[in-house]
Amino acid sequence: MALADLAIRNLKPTAKPFKASDSGGLHLLVNPNGSRLWRLKYRYEGKEKLLALGAYPIVTLAKAREKRDEAKAQLADGIDPAKSRRESRIAAVATSGNTFRLVAEEYLDKLRREGRAPATLDPPPIWRTACATACIRRVCSFSPNMRRIRCSTPARRSGHRPR
Repeated sequence: MALADLAIRNLKPTAKPFKASDSGGLHLLVNPNGSRLWRLKYRYEGKEKLLALGAYPIVTLAKAREKRDEAKAQLADGIDPAKSRRESRIAAVATSGNTFRLVAEEYLDKLRREGRAPATLDPPPIWRTACATACIRRVCSFSPNMRRIRCSTPARRSGHRPR
């Protein structure tokens, strides 16, 4: 049986999370802390998957049903809705302009404005790789979530340690 807005507002949290089902795999997960979350259960390539659609007061029943229909349309076209959402999120981050290259170019522009020597701004090619690796190592030491990067540059192997 399909849910109604009044029935959703009257749902009270219990000691354990429970689901209030709508139709087409859409259900509302009611947590003990009182949060109400829309979820869509679907199958893709024989595996059961769960797609989060949002929280209840923000995402209304009508909007949740629209999102369910969009996901079902993607499934009919042979596209995994979760993978599609993930790829679009990654593409949005990539086009946001906050990449390491842009940040590095801004830093070099700052150094040029400060009047640094050309040798500082444009080191020889053999130094670029070694210095870039050293810079990445410094960044990694501040961010424990980044993986350690192994240095395989000729300068590093010969014993040269950039500052």
